[in-house]
Amino acid sequence: MNVEDSSRVKGLPGNSTCVDCNSTAPTWTSLSHGTLICMECSARHRGFGVHISFVRSLALDRFGEADFKKMMAGGNQSFINFMNEHSADTDADGERWTDLSLRERYESDGARLYREVLKARAEGREEPKLKDLPKVERKKNPDRKMSGSTFRPLGAGVPKELIIPSYGMRFIGGLRYWSHRLIFLPLRNNRNGTAALLVLFIISKKYRNVTPTIESEMESSLRNQMLFVASILIRAIPPIITTLSLLSLKWFKDGRQQAFNSAAKSFHDRVQIGRAKRNPLYDLYFPPNTSVGVGSHVDKAAIFYPDILVDKTAYATVMGKLSDAGILVIVVNADPLRMPPRTIIGKADVSAVVKIGFEITNMLGIQVNEWITMGHGDGAATALAVTQAAALEKSSSRSSRCVLWAPTLFRNISKVSKSTSSEMSIMTICASNDPICEGLHHLAHKLHVSVPPSQIIDEDRGHRNQNHNEKNLQTHIHNIIGGNHSGFAHYGLAVFPRKDGQRTITLDDQQKECLEKSLDFILDRKAATGKKD
Repeated sequence: MNVEDSSRVKGLPGNSTCVDCNSTAPTWTSLSHGTLICMECSARHRGFGVHISFVRSLALDRFGEADFKKMMAGGNQSFINFMNEHSADTDADGERWTDLSLRERYESDGARLYREVLKARAEGREEPKLKDLPKVERKKNPDRKMSGSTFRPLGAGVPKELIIPSYGMRFIGGLRYWSHRLIFLPLRNNRNGTAALLVLFIISKKYRNVTPTIESEMESSLRNQMLFVASILIRAIPPIITTLSLLSLKWFKDGRQQAFNSAAKSFHDRVQIGRAKRNPLYDLYFPPNTSVGVGSHVDKAAIFYPDILVDKTAYATVMGKLSDAGILVIVVNADPLRMPPRTIIGKADVSAVVKIGFEITNMLGIQVNEWITMGHGDGAATALAVTQAAALEKSSSRSSRCVLWAPTLFRNISKVSKSTSSEMSIMTICASNDPICEGLHHLAHKLHVSVPPSQIIDEDRGHRNQNHNEKNLQTHIHNIIGGNHSGFAHYGLAVFPRKDGQRTITLDDQQKECLEKSLDFILDRKAATGKKD
């Protein structure tokens, strides 16, 4: 919709706030009702189906003449007034329509009648009556009353089986995960060995037809052995990956980690005071005193990727504290499979970051000085891949620094600093009792850091930072003594891809230390990199 028409629609009574939740400056529409809704409510409307609510974006979608007439014939206040007048048509046993769940509200006879009335107004026809509409049979919902609130509290009334992805989705996810883990990563992290095997294979093929001699017979034997080993590997990998993908049907269901109630309450409380917002693609955590609108400005924003199979709400408490330090935090939504975004060949899904950045900057009107990528577990590997891709594309102003919490499926940082003039800085935080992470010395090797054991774990003096600097690349490692993999968020003991270790420190202590080191790095405080005055 063009700017002039959009301004006219926004100027209708009630259109300054979302018709469902009263959040300010809505930028999405329910064309079926001629109302303006926020991005979060637009996701809920999509779940109703287009026969109930057809969702369009004021900024991104085109509106035909008939669509514009429908929007001008409607408006939020018009819808509210109509529903107030037709409360008896909600089929709610005498309850007010505002006390219904969002789905029941829009499936009610009152809303169904309004949709037809709105069409008639836009087309200049006589408005129909409820008796003119075909009857629709609906099942009664005994749990529909919502204590006067538009939405249920997070996690309440949602059967667990409804959020489990389908068999097909879990199988495809397993193929992607195990192909990345068993094929892409070994080849990528052992390039020299891969190249040597390829050269030997080519040489063996080249001398296949040499006249037999004592020496050539030895070469032939070696070639045959190499071909035999290669054929075994080539034939074994597909059935292994297929078998693991089939097993993932169970693993990706039983290994799902739900957020603790304390984390869900933390997010809900922040939503109530305007410090958090749930969108279809991500959760937002706003810094204190940050208003959402054109002209808003934050110095730093962090895009965070959750670990595989972990509910994004489990990070609510930690992300909230990050935002308290003045950082705009965006937690990427990986539902329903809860697998960090990655293509089948393991490349970073930079498009998701670009889309999020566009929405934050253009639709929410928030200007950001520096973007930082963060992640936990498998999500940390995705965060690093996004940072590397941005550096190789010379877009370091968007994402040149990243914070990795207990990374898994980790990729070597090789030739990145030599292939681009962009600078990269990486902070890695791991825990001593974490068997899921690849291990401190393995991480140090991949980060090109030499870390003597005596300087990593010192029971008397605590924890030490280890730093490495070279051209265009700075890496830092911190080890939390007594922490485990699950202690970076609020959820139960992880069981995939292996069972997590037990913490010997409290959850609060682990997260406090993790946040302190992360903020030192993000805010350029000297404690993060061990600088001296």
